[in-house]
Amino acid sequence: MISALIDVVLLLAVVACVWHNRVTTKKLRALREALVELGPAIESFSQAVDHSRMSITDMRMTAEDVAKQINEQARDARSKLDLLSTSAYTPKVKIPTSGKENLISQFFTHARGRN
Repeated sequence: MISALIDVVLLLAVVACVWHNRVTTKKLRALREALVELGPAIESFSQAVDHSRMSITDMRMTAEDVAKQINEQARDARSKLDLLSTSAYTPKVKIPTSGKENLISQFFTHARGRN
């Protein structure tokens, strides 16, 4: 009687293992099919990541070049500003005054002459 009970328990264990194997096989088959369907999407995503990495590198190099150019232009502007701020520099072109500016200029010139 005990041997028959052990046989029944072992038979139930084997049936449970076979059932679990079938369920697992179905799930694995579904995952493989999904992976085959997602293959092109994964490939295009990988290419997009590579492209964006190259774009970021290009943008970084461009930003560095622009920063160098800006620094050079700022250095040139500072040197020109220093040249303008020295007292030895006199402008070669006289800025013409006209209209209201001329009247105001004449007024102050005349007013200074009176005192």
